[in-house]
Amino acid sequence: MADEDRGWRRHVARWQRSLRKPWRHKLASVGHGLRRLIGPAQVHWRWRLKDRQTPRPHGLPGELVVSLTSFPGRFGLLHLTLMSLLCQTVRPDRVVLWVDEKHADRVPSRVRALEAQGLSIRTWPEDIKCYMKIVPTLHQWPDATVVTADDDIHYWPTWLAELLETAATSPGSVVCHRAHRVTFSQDGRLNPYKEWRWGIGSPHRGADLFFTGVGGVLYPRGSLCRCLEDEGRYLGISPYNDDIWLNWMTRLQGFDVVTTGRGRDLVAWLGGQRSGLYRHNVRGNGNDEALRHMAEVYGDAMFRPAAAAASIQVDNRARMASITAL
Repeated sequence: MADEDRGWRRHVARWQRSLRKPWRHKLASVGHGLRRLIGPAQVHWRWRLKDRQTPRPHGLPGELVVSLTSFPGRFGLLHLTLMSLLCQTVRPDRVVLWVDEKHADRVPSRVRALEAQGLSIRTWPEDIKCYMKIVPTLHQWPDATVVTADDDIHYWPTWLAELLETAATSPGSVVCHRAHRVTFSQDGRLNPYKEWRWGIGSPHRGADLFFTGVGGVLYPRGSLCRCLEDEGRYLGISPYNDDIWLNWMTRLQGFDVVTTGRGRDLVAWLGGQRSGLYRHNVRGNGNDEALRHMAEVYGDAMFRPAAAAASIQVDNRARMASITAL
């Protein structure tokens, strides 16, 4: 109850700050707040009607797996996110929730009840932090197309369909709804994370795009082979930010990034508990530490548009070789 109280106080304080902004920002903030208020009702209404609308098959040659993880601090509202994922207009082969083995007995009955509606709940014996939503899935279904989601977001009904539609027109690309643009200083170094251009607001493709997992990310078959090859290194180089590790691993595999530009449509549940990773990575300097470590180990040339244009043929050959080898 204390966590929920803190969550509500945080949201009220945010609304109070928004009142001091220009009118167009005030209206946007009010609209966003209303969407957060009515979000649970929308999910429950769609859930009641879902049996009347048969989702269409995804049409991919292999399996499509939607994967996410959660922890006890988010279990209270987790069922809402899962219901929104199970009410998509496109049907994945499976929706998988990964839970740390030591927290399995704390999964709420409201979440357990969704297993009868297609949810698969699985446990993992190791504490791999935020990587729980992707690494176990790669081990279990290495040849699948994987879409990751967060556990505290309201995903609209066409969320998955839009990722698939963009992927169909951009083969060989990682597809996301929310991306930032990487920027560099005059001396050629990566700028701090807070100085990037956040939230690209329109469809775009580029080497300098950095996908963020909160909006959902579609990883095509073969795009994360390098992730498994270098698996033993992620907790040492980027232990608290899987997005940073995965952006590098997909680039090293030869995949670029396409965004649908729908990141502004994301709505988190009102009263939810913000993860400590956000405070460490964004409010603190955790992201910048991880970025520096990744650049030292793997370089950062793959995020520079000029370098990407010069190496596109090499990237394509590497991508085709990785897919053919599967």
